[in-house]
Parts: sequence; C-alpha cells; structure tokens
Amino acid sequence: MQYSLNNYPLPGPLSPVYNQALVKLSRSDETTTGGLFLAAEEKEKPREGVVVEAGPGRVHPDTGATLPTAVKSGDLVLLGEFAG
Repeated sequence: MQYSLNNYPLPGPLSPVYNQALVKLSRSDETTTGGLFLAAEEKEKPREGVVVEAGPGRVHPDTGATLPTAVKSGDLVLLGEFAG
C-alpha cells in the first residue's frame, strides 16, 4: 500500500504523537441551495471533523505517567476558528 499526503508520497502511514490527533475535515458545500457554485474565497472553512487516529497521550512532567488522550478514533470534534 502506498501512502501519500497532498500527492506527496510518504514512506509509511501517518501516526500522531503525544496528545495530538489526526482529524479528517468534513466537506463544505460547493454550491448554494439554488445550484450556484461558490468561489473558493466565499466558502467557509470546515470547523468539524472526525478523528482518524489519536496519539497515546502525553507524559506528566513530575510523575512520568502517561496521561491518555481525551479523544479516540471515530469521535466527532469541533475545531477552533484558527486551529491548524
């Protein structure tokens, strides 16, 4: 199986680290209810998505224990306005 991201070949599958999650954004509408196509500038960025994979968690600096990630695969998440 070949993995790619934005048509760039990857050596293997993506795997999130620490308490980060890999989110697949939901698609936004490209047309209005009347059937007109929207310009790219007029479309709103998707602000929700589904977690594809989550990292194992982060390590507590004092105890060294791993704190689990708050989300798991399949969870629906809402993203902040300026989230990357």
